[in-house]
Amino acid sequence: MQPDWNATTVPQSGAPTIAVDVSAQQRVLRNTYWMLALTMIPTVIGALMGASFAFGPLFKAYPIMAPIGMFLVMLGLLFGVSAFDPTTYVAAGVVVMTVGLLAATLPALRASRIDPVRALRQE
Repeated sequence: MQPDWNATTVPQSGAPTIAVDVSAQQRVLRNTYWMLALTMIPTVIGALMGASFAFGPLFKAYPIMAPIGMFLVMLGLLFGVSAFDPTTYVAAGVVVMTVGLLAATLPALRASRIDPVRALRQE
């Protein structure tokens, strides 16, 4: 969200100046800090779970156990899907490529409709 810019004129010189809406800046900062706080919640929960399970000594003694454990967890998340199912991998690849293409194309199309001179004047 961009702050509201109000153009006013200075009576002595007649040159336009820009006044920034302070409440809009405060709203942007408040929303930013809320997003930061919300993203920290899963991080703190994961750190507490990792510390409480005490896997550290196991992974320190046997370093290969961490990647093997994660591999087994990921295999367990494939409900009803074989680990070597080619249609699943192709479908996942198509979904990822489609989302990436849309994420790149939609903002580019929106930006192409704006007059560059007008956009630069607003900045």
